[in-house]
Amino acid sequence: VLKYGALIVDALRCYHQPCFVYIPPKGELRGGAWVVLDPTINSDAMEMYADNDARGGVLEPEGIVSIKYRAGDILKAVHRLDPVCTNLLADLENKDLSGDDRDALKKKLSEREQAVQPMYQQVASKFADLHDTAGRMLEKNVIHRALDWKNARTFFYWRLRRRVEEFAFWRHLQSFDSECGQQQAINTLHRWFLEDFNGKPHLWANNECVAQWLSSKMADSNSNLKEKLRRREREAITAKVSSIFHENPSMALELALKMVEHLSPT
Repeated sequence: VLKYGALIVDALRCYHQPCFVYIPPKGELRGGAWVVLDPTINSDAMEMYADNDARGGVLEPEGIVSIKYRAGDILKAVHRLDPVCTNLLADLENKDLSGDDRDALKKKLSEREQAVQPMYQQVASKFADLHDTAGRMLEKNVIHRALDWKNARTFFYWRLRRRVEEFAFWRHLQSFDSECGQQQAINTLHRWFLEDFNGKPHLWANNECVAQWLSSKMADSNSNLKEKLRRREREAITAKVSSIFHENPSMALELALKMVEHLSPT
């Protein structure tokens, strides 16, 4: 149970650092608690993960069954699938039955229904539970990945390092291109990564590889990545100056003279 949900949502909405939500083994995230921690609150920063033995959904399986598969629906399934009930129903169709025989068959049918209904209820609950597994959540794109508990610590260590480096790269781009969104920055980084690891696109999914590559490139002022950033910065500045000239043609000559005044004689 989460308290102060509205305050948590407000804080997550404007959070500007990587944030992970992890459903641990045997853990469940349901109803209003899911709404509070949903990654769509801040898709740039938040990511959700679940253990393979975790569950998530709006309602628990029993709640889903009570709404979608009520007692009448279970009874219809029993009549359709249980051979004993099917035979008893067929016998009841006989119009030549006496009143006592009909009552006896109805009693047997009622007893059989009561005997098998709990099993059908369990099957229905298990079927509903299958919709709450990590695999199903991944299939519906509500989590980024399903994890095993024994590997979770290592995974989050390298994932966090990678996300911190990606955020730093994004902010560097924004320093000279304020309109650059995070996804645009990640796409640029992806393209440059593939240029360095030509023929090995699968390495992009390796958090350790990407984190170490990006960290080393950003730390080296002479790296090809830093040179690409400097070229990107020059292009952004040139585009801004060209935009000013285009929007204010009458000021073009004055701006050009100002620029000449600031040129170094050497």
